Amino acid sequence: MEIIITLDKEDWKKFHSLMQKQLCEAASSKAWRAGEMLLLVALGMAMGFLMIQTGFRQADFHWPTALLVAGFFLLLIVIFFIRLYRIQQGMTQASEPMKGGAFIGEHRFVFDEKGIHTAGGNGESRHAWSSVKRIERAEGLIMIYFDTLFALVFPESKLSDPEEFYRYVNEQYSQAGGSF
Repeated sequence: MEIIITLDKEDWKKFHSLMQKQLCEAASSKAWRAGEMLLLVALGMAMGFLMIQTGFRQADFHWPTALLVAGFFLLLIVIFFIRLYRIQQGMTQASEPMKGGAFIGEHRFVFDEKGIHTAGGNGESRHAWSSVKRIERAEGLIMIYFDTLFALVFPESKLSDPEEFYRYVNEQYSQAGGSF
């Protein structure tokens, strides 16, 4: 099977967006969120216990001080999220593909029982089916992964028959010993 496809910046944005989602899901597990909640409950109970032990009375509560402290912590939280957003934007801009680079442009893929032969403006490569880690189909893309983030990307909109292509690559992958 031979495919000639032209990838553009929009294809990269789809792939990059999908990778960001997968990395975020891997980094934040349900166990971690449950641990955070337990920590907050434990801290609240400790603060309540400390207030009872020190003889806190409601008459001692000073609203201006409470608002000042709450405002300070709110400012810290806002700064944290702004910096997180800027880091994410910086990472996206730093990893954008260049025109004439390895991603953007016309690519020729030849699939056979031995593997995948790719040719583009920057060179050629050959990957055996045994080097494929997984094949994934998501959000209008078919991706053949060789590592965690290294994949050949095939936008379904640019394939003449995405179903046939997906079936074919999975069949070749399975015959090479991969698990679908």
